[in-house]
Amino acid sequence: MTVHSEQMTTLFDSSPPTMFPLLRLPFLCLHDVIDRLGIVDLYHFSLLSKRAKWISKRKKGNRLEVSLYIYDRTMTLYKDQKYICEMIFEKNRFEIGPRKRKMGSVDIWFTKALQHFLDVFNCPFEIVHFELKPPLTEDQLIMIIDLLNGMKTEIKEVYIVAKCQRILDFLFSLNTEIICAYQTNLSSKELNEFLRSWKEGKTNQKVKQVTIGTCSERDVKEVLKGLGGELMDPRTATFKFREKGFERYIEYWIRGGIQIRGNDGRFAVIVTSRFAYPTKNEDVKVKHIQKYLKDLEMWNSENSAWNENHFSICFF
Repeated sequence: MTVHSEQMTTLFDSSPPTMFPLLRLPFLCLHDVIDRLGIVDLYHFSLLSKRAKWISKRKKGNRLEVSLYIYDRTMTLYKDQKYICEMIFEKNRFEIGPRKRKMGSVDIWFTKALQHFLDVFNCPFEIVHFELKPPLTEDQLIMIIDLLNGMKTEIKEVYIVAKCQRILDFLFSLNTEIICAYQTNLSSKELNEFLRSWKEGKTNQKVKQVTIGTCSERDVKEVLKGLGGELMDPRTATFKFREKGFERYIEYWIRGGIQIRGNDGRFAVIVTSRFAYPTKNEDVKVKHIQKYLKDLEMWNSENSAWNENHFSICFF
């Protein structure tokens, strides 16, 4: 086979390929192309210009769910409860890549990139994960609080591993449905302040469920001091609660617990047992009754403490 010199030039030409003028397409054609892009490609296209971002926002039906990990500046993306990918913040944008488990700074570039992503896909945060541990400074914590307060996007759940750092003001700043905080050093007095602030309508008014774990045990009676808490009998007190699962909401009945009435008429129940009931008419378990009677004795005693290191609170 003979190859002419003109063909050789074409075959081995090292000049850069010609870019397709995508943004010059008629709008309907361009819209059709955008609808065919996957999540990651659409995100990268949206970074090209203001017009590209505006066009990207017009795609419907993304149905994205985002879990954000503040500590290492990573997002995990799901669609219809199915895993898509992980994206990690690099320089001024998110790129596909695994979590590095290494702390990254929360700066203006991270904030802008995060807000850009949320603007394009118009999706809420399912969960925002915080690991508040050294070398995180107080200034960085304040920046994280400002980041949350400045977001236009709904945050459904906040999950905190505090590594025994002081986080009361951080908890006050959260206005989400679900708060989970573990390994905290919150004292009985601080837990009391948290509940009192909710009771008086000052903070956390959207909250529906709070779980707090402490590094050491706290006296339940000190936590509830002055809040008008009432220990209820599981044989007579029942409350229907709707809890968020991964794929759907789960309904069950809480029996007993300690009730606190808010000034606005709402009430909270501190769950005092690990027994859950799928139906209202299910018989109370014998062990549940036995625990209630033991709790009642501690509740009424002036000489004994009621120590716990796990507090689960449901709001109605």
